[in-house]
Amino acid sequence: AQGLQQDSGNYHQPSLSEVQAVIEKANVEYVTAVASESVRKYIASSTHAFHKVTNKARRVSAVTNVAQKRSTLVKSKAFLNKLPGFSFSSYQTSVLLGFTSLLISVDNYEMILKNMQNASMSAEPGFVIREEVAFRDLFIRVRSNAEKSDVNFLVDSLKSSITSSNIRVLVLQDMLDNLDSFINFVDYLFSLVVAVAMVLCFFSLFLSVFGNVKENSWEYGVLRALGLSIHQLYRVYLYEAFCVIFAAMLTGTVTGLIISILLAKFTIIWTEFPLVLRFNSTAYWLVICLSCLIAIVATFIPLNKLNQCDIANVLRGGDIEPPKPFAPQKEPWWRKWFAVLF
Repeated sequence: AQGLQQDSGNYHQPSLSEVQAVIEKANVEYVTAVASESVRKYIASSTHAFHKVTNKARRVSAVTNVAQKRSTLVKSKAFLNKLPGFSFSSYQTSVLLGFTSLLISVDNYEMILKNMQNASMSAEPGFVIREEVAFRDLFIRVRSNAEKSDVNFLVDSLKSSITSSNIRVLVLQDMLDNLDSFINFVDYLFSLVVAVAMVLCFFSLFLSVFGNVKENSWEYGVLRALGLSIHQLYRVYLYEAFCVIFAAMLTGTVTGLIISILLAKFTIIWTEFPLVLRFNSTAYWLVICLSCLIAIVATFIPLNKLNQCDIANVLRGGDIEPPKPFAPQKEPWWRKWFAVLF
């Protein structure tokens, strides 16, 4: 019973398989359970090990404070990191803080209550333990093809039959719908931010490309003097603008992904949820298309002005505004009437 075997006067600690064989051969009563991963790490357990769990029942009154204890042998069938509806975790601190659960079947739970009742009655007559199983949560699963009206009727029926104010009826689909609405609102907010950023980036990119073309007007004149056609010069400056756009796009994409993954990793440290990265591809490709369009427009406008200028004027660094045709100045109408009158 103590897990020790005497061999030639020396005590020998049996292996885990030997203990398991002795327990199963002796037909010792034990219960199976599903435990948290934090429990396995905290006590260095496994699915082949047996553990003693102490159950405690306490009766507190004005004059007495009686507690009854009884141990139960438990064998864990699985250790889970997460389980919907229960406080399972993989952090060992959850065991110390008491934020962990041990799942057993209802039959085993009733057996433990009955054993504790028998032990308490023999130790102290009148110490009664409630043998009915008290449920904290009740999960109701409806059919997948159930109508919304049927679900609402079921919810209203449950609410009308519940008299206690401590019991709430929650519908998972309504909670998911609210969550989807919030996510859609955040997406719309991000789209608005993208639109405002694109308006600001339009002027920034346009002025940058426009200023680059005007500052390199001497280079444009040299290329024109070497014999490059207007269409070839269009392609040269357009390729340069595209190189800048694609370099910025690659740098921004990589930087954004790294920051998003780091923030998501920091969040799932506490929640232990799987990493799910929602990539807004619509806004991403919209930004890329608008950036390319702005680069084309910002390259075409200054080059169109340079093409209308003389090459010699461009090489001298003069004004790149195209020459205006000569037109005689028209005499103001009031001057003619002033001359007639005086």
